[in-house]
Amino acid sequence: MARQLVRSDIDLFYKVQTTVGTPDATPQFTRVQRSSGVIQQNTAYVQGNNLTQNRGGKEQVYDRIDYQATIEADITTQLKDFLVAGLHAVLDDNSHTGTDVAILANGLTVPSNTIAIGDFVFLSGATNPLNNIAYRVTGKSGDDLVTSPAPAATEAAGASMTVSSKKYANGMTQTAFMFQERIYDESAVGNLNHQSFYDFFANNCTVTVPETGICTASVETVGNYKIAGTAAISGQTDAAATAYETTSAVHNVENFWLDDSPLADCAVISYEATVSNGYETSPGAACESPHYIMGANPEFTGTAVMRPYVDDSRKWQKIAEDPTNNQGFGLEFNWSDGKKAIIYMPKAKFTAATAEGDNAQTVSVTFAGQEDANGETMVLFTNW
Repeated sequence: MARQLVRSDIDLFYKVQTTVGTPDATPQFTRVQRSSGVIQQNTAYVQGNNLTQNRGGKEQVYDRIDYQATIEADITTQLKDFLVAGLHAVLDDNSHTGTDVAILANGLTVPSNTIAIGDFVFLSGATNPLNNIAYRVTGKSGDDLVTSPAPAATEAAGASMTVSSKKYANGMTQTAFMFQERIYDESAVGNLNHQSFYDFFANNCTVTVPETGICTASVETVGNYKIAGTAAISGQTDAAATAYETTSAVHNVENFWLDDSPLADCAVISYEATVSNGYETSPGAACESPHYIMGANPEFTGTAVMRPYVDDSRKWQKIAEDPTNNQGFGLEFNWSDGKKAIIYMPKAKFTAATAEGDNAQTVSVTFAGQEDANGETMVLFTNW
């Protein structure tokens, strides 16, 4: 008797498509880092209307099929691909490397830069390691950027420094994925059954930072097409295996940002943010595909548990009670290989703040992202 399939018999791979609507001819797949998640195939039948003889059951007519996959995972740097897709963002790279970068008392000199006020930058290569941190740009005059926080020490130009600012702001550009499931199957060639799909879109993305333990992500995708057959795609390859670093809530969360400044250490106990794109099917005659389309307006929401301190014991309640409150709010990740990322809402509205706890007080807050003057609601900044 053959044994039953177990989770380790099913593997999931992905490829960012070159073109929406067309699967790559010779894709190079990357293994999805996940704790759970497989392709769900949902077949729909409709009941015929014609009467049957002898009071028999009516005919069930095949109608259409749609595909979904919810990927649950410990956060690694692989999340970037899926978060960019969830934001419907494109890269705006304003990075600069050279020996002409100088560190000022209140910021940086970056020649011929295209960095905007409100953007984040990551500095590396400075002689003083305390300068090699993330900064938010709060002012600009020519090549000079005013930053928050201010650098720890000034440095003249001369050393090769990199000011990284790879920006992905929410937008309208779809990123499509190919997925491939590989299932151990002793009846298949090479004992592997391949099922390949394309035109999958990131519908909902959630990032969760617990008070301790491992940061996690959930990515709900919806898909349109399955490639016929169970063989590998001719010419497909696999990317070299990558040793991803699992993200610790204690050691890899560098900062939480409120407006232009990092919050005090331990000010945020836990955090969760979600982008919901509201994809819907748009069925039509002669269209077996579910034909998923974007919702009119995505939603950007989140929750956090904060610590109140005696120097401003009602800080979070005062923010939520002020109808004019619009706060920049986000978090910063920092991995041991030098990669950094900031997920930021430049105009978050704190919609509720509730005190909890009988001994040590905490405040649970909810917040929602709004479009700012630059048309941005949630932005991902990275240095890679």
